[in-house]
Amino acid sequence: MSLQLSIPDSVLEAIRLPEKRQQKELLTELAIALYAQDLLSFGKARE
Repeated sequence: MSLQLSIPDSVLEAIRLPEKRQQKELLTELAIALYAQDLLSFGKARE
């Protein structure tokens, strides 16, 4: 299963990262946020 999220262009443009790093960083931040809320295990967050 996969999920696709739509992020407005204005938000992507406001992120102060090179475009090549944005996807990886956003996925990392999502995993950290879900782990911090006990919604995702540490092992799954690392995937």
